[in-house]
Amino acid sequence: MEEEPDGAIRIRIAVAADVKYVYPILEEMERSARARGTGIAKRTAQSLCKKIYEGKAVIAIAVKGDIAGRGDGASNSAVTGNKLSEIGVGEDNTLNETANELARTDVGGAEAMTVNGPAREEWAGFSYIETWTNGEFISNSGLIVNPVYRKAGVATAIKQEIFALSRRRYPGARIFSITTGAAVMKLNHKLGFQPVTYSEITRDKKFWDQCRHCVNYSILESNQRKVCLCTAMLFDPKEELQPSRALVRSEGLVQLERLVQSKGLPEVFAMPKRAVPMEHV
Repeated sequence: MEEEPDGAIRIRIAVAADVKYVYPILEEMERSARARGTGIAKRTAQSLCKKIYEGKAVIAIAVKGDIAGRGDGASNSAVTGNKLSEIGVGEDNTLNETANELARTDVGGAEAMTVNGPAREEWAGFSYIETWTNGEFISNSGLIVNPVYRKAGVATAIKQEIFALSRRRYPGARIFSITTGAAVMKLNHKLGFQPVTYSEITRDKKFWDQCRHCVNYSILESNQRKVCLCTAMLFDPKEELQPSRALVRSEGLVQLERLVQSKGLPEVFAMPKRAVPMEHV
């Protein structure tokens, strides 16, 4: 029987001090992909450090012991199901050193304290934002949870926070996801994502080139990058601004069905059922 981790898990926007977790995060991404039997886009330490310095990453930090306070006054939030708050990141952060130097060095920063002294912290989860097609599309990428902290609500909390961060930084952008994971699809659906065809998300060559490391890449290529085993899901802020459209249409269909029934019209006048594209099944 596995021992449950103790202490709080806090979700916040990643800051400079978090680059020390980059290598463990990358290693777990690759290990997790091998366990699933799939490939992942090759990510470098430099690319993750850059996301952290740009304020485009969210991290979950597990703090061992009872927290007495923090020296920097920074606010963050525990995984409690309540509204998540974030710690701010300055717009002038730059990557001034090489990624290897940054990621292998503890660059300091705020130190959590327990009643008995400094707390022991470790990463519990991570995700970051990618922009595509000149900012028209956004993807929330690299969602990973430390195996020690899985089944503790970490993935859900990170997904909610990275989604909220994406909406704040890119309010007009469409946010998309492609995945074979049922858990990710469920999370996306709760956030308002809808299944779509590949033609409705970015056609940016750089995005699709990342699939080269996936074991299913031959399937994608044989279908001209239009269909594969991943399900594409999209959140469109424009649709969110028009919530009544689907309701009005549904009421119209109800009235049409009533008319057909009252007039005794043949079935040919009835509205046909909508077919489901094969790539969504």
